[in-house]
Amino acid sequence: MATMAIEARNPCAVNGRDKAWFARLMKRIWTTSACEQGSGPHYFEKGELTETEWKRIKGLIEANELPCELRSGAYGNLQITVFDHNEVPGLERPEMILLVGTGNLPGASKKCGYDETFPWAWRIFFPITHSRRNQELLSVYGLEESKSQSHYEY
Repeated sequence: MATMAIEARNPCAVNGRDKAWFARLMKRIWTTSACEQGSGPHYFEKGELTETEWKRIKGLIEANELPCELRSGAYGNLQITVFDHNEVPGLERPEMILLVGTGNLPGASKKCGYDETFPWAWRIFFPITHSRRNQELLSVYGLEESKSQSHYEY
């Protein structure tokens, strides 16, 4: 795990107003179910973002240099986990402030099947999760580095 300081463009924690907006989005686009003792909740997509919301999310990720982890789920769905910054990177996992899955992306309801949705979501998430700066941030926070496309394919 890297212990170096976050350098360069001074990433900053999300302000309270934007954090509250992320929390409202999470409630609108996800539903959760309780899990076994000791594990966190399971999230299930239930809503699609508007183009305006997605643009704002991308803008906040870029402006605040928020670390984003890419994961794959059932049926080839991709998901990014957006984290806020904490005061001491590398000592504890940063706070998750938003999840965005394939089914949450604007226009997802018009896509059909793995062969159409996976490459479409990959093209949208790749520039966010695989940027050099995001890789640096993932390393500093001890989060899972982004991998090649074949790692996420089923």
